[in-house]
Amino acid sequence: MSDQKPITESGFAETVAIAKLPSEFGTFKIYGYRNTLDNSENVAIIKGEVEKFDNPVMVRIHSECLTGDALGSLRCDCGMQLQIALRMIEKAGQGVIIYLAQEGRGIGLLNKVKAYSLQDLGLDTVEANERLGFSADLRDYSIVAQILKDLGVKQIRLITNNPRKIAGLESYGIEIADRIPLVIEPNDYNLNYLTTKAKKLGHLIKLKHRQPLAVNTLIVDEHLEDIWSALLECKEVMKNESPQRNEYWAFFGNAKSPWSFQKFSSGKIPFFPESDFLIIIDLTNDFCQDLNFVSKVFSQVQYAIVFKNSSPFKSDLVQDTQCFKGMWSSNGWQIFSLYLGLLVAQRAAYLEKRPFLMAHLAQSLDGRIAATNGNSQWLSNEANLKHAHRLRALHDAVMVGAVTATLDNPKLTVRLVTGKHPIPVIIEGQSDLKLDDLQMMALHERMIVLYPQEKQHRVIPQAAKEKILELPISSTKDSHENSVLAPSEILNVLYENGISSIFLEGGGQTVSYFLQADCIELLHLHVSPLILGSGRSSFTLPVIDSIDKGLRFKMKHFDFDGEILMELLLLNKQSGI
Repeated sequence: MSDQKPITESGFAETVAIAKLPSEFGTFKIYGYRNTLDNSENVAIIKGEVEKFDNPVMVRIHSECLTGDALGSLRCDCGMQLQIALRMIEKAGQGVIIYLAQEGRGIGLLNKVKAYSLQDLGLDTVEANERLGFSADLRDYSIVAQILKDLGVKQIRLITNNPRKIAGLESYGIEIADRIPLVIEPNDYNLNYLTTKAKKLGHLIKLKHRQPLAVNTLIVDEHLEDIWSALLECKEVMKNESPQRNEYWAFFGNAKSPWSFQKFSSGKIPFFPESDFLIIIDLTNDFCQDLNFVSKVFSQVQYAIVFKNSSPFKSDLVQDTQCFKGMWSSNGWQIFSLYLGLLVAQRAAYLEKRPFLMAHLAQSLDGRIAATNGNSQWLSNEANLKHAHRLRALHDAVMVGAVTATLDNPKLTVRLVTGKHPIPVIIEGQSDLKLDDLQMMALHERMIVLYPQEKQHRVIPQAAKEKILELPISSTKDSHENSVLAPSEILNVLYENGISSIFLEGGGQTVSYFLQADCIELLHLHVSPLILGSGRSSFTLPVIDSIDKGLRFKMKHFDFDGEILMELLLLNKQSGI
């Protein structure tokens, strides 16, 4: 093949074949080498183009372990070390794993099984090897020097905990610029094995007393900014990737850098580089059924916790106490879950191939959203304003009615947080909006105006025609016989135009229309400790003659710097929930 180097021989390492190797850890090339001295077969797993390697190169020297690498044995740490090394090199974009035919530290597969039998009787790994007449470690690394020479690698960053391996490689002239530790958390089966490695073979492993999974010790940084970037990643991944069987979400990081997000399934062990904290969101409620799988996931971090969905409230995630390595403080989890729950609800809508709509209003204690003259600034505090900007960042579009667009003249940007500006959507009535007067016109590259289908003559400024998408919507009557655009059709038309998640930011009449149509999945109602006594009401709903005909909600509440945010889910009136 044209992308392969010629078959060569470097010393006693004969290059037999080269091929592509797509894997669950990434796409690599595999080089097959024969040791012409003993006829053993070894391979190098390569990421990147060897002729373009930057020295020093990340390298893992891994001796074959059938039981650990292929069969998932818990008696050793070999399988997990190989997997993590593959992920590390994939993430780095270049590197080498040399896989040596030296089973059982050089004693062979069947002798290793015999050593296992002795270990079952109480001997450690070193004692078992010696009882069989072998030294503790028979491995030879001369072939490694030949392979690295063939690849043109002169200086390496070695992934290992083994000082003997470092000394062995250096004795063959390999320059080791750095050592990268690769420590696996012990389990009930390999704790003695790892202890023996550390005490008798000098491996650089700091073993702590192993604690059971259920330990209430985790205190995670409560600053939302630390994990906000991961929430934005989640939003993008959620929209762009197809569903997986047994889908889990992982948020991971440490106290020194922003967190990251990863979606995975039970068929693939995820990799969490340089992370101390891990939060698993179990969307299928089966993550904790396979404790071996959980152990492999949790072994990579110091603290981990699982949350699962156990409520009709799609954003109501609760801690799975059967399987965790710590507990997040209640206040930190509450604020994070406010936005995480929104993404979980969006994901459900995405998988069902339907639009998602949530709404947000800020009101006084007596249910007013503005004074009689329409003034609403500043009814709520700065924490709520930032919250509104976060909601904008987590949606494709932000939608307002014509009254709000005219009176408040909002920018509809995410200037107070990081993230992409949503696409503004304006619901226009029978009279044309003065688009040139709106602040958002100069701040957004694209806007959508929804207008009555029967409206024939429309005036759009010439400068706005390139950025505004006009979408006709059929009209219907509200409870007061006023002509309004049909809420369900608005959502379907937006969905057909690539808008899958919509944030309805007002005003009160517009929110009321969508509530009556049962189109709002989540409503965030911010209550300020203020009484106006008059002004525009939060909701404009039909007159009812009995309490049971009112709109009833399931509610959660959050403290926003002394003001209250209520998250509301409209209950299904027909089912009687």
